[in-house]
Amino acid sequence: MTQAWHGMSALELGAGIGDGGIDPVALAEHFLDRIAAIDAGHSIYLTITRDRALAEARAARERARQGLRVGPLDGVPISW
Repeated sequence: MTQAWHGMSALELGAGIGDGGIDPVALAEHFLDRIAAIDAGHSIYLTITRDRALAEARAARERARQGLRVGPLDGVPISW
């Protein structure tokens, strides 16, 4: 299923996290790896905060496990 994650909407990814079908850490790693593969020259993403992204994903995973998600997008990676 990870191959399709980049084609899903944020709400679909969030729903997958909510129902336990998507692990936020695996999701973050998927997108970080995809960025590294596609944008190795940093022409799209100037700064990658891998450690922070993974820490946030671990926190989101724990909230999801406890049933304490803060919203439908909790655990979904974003970029600015």
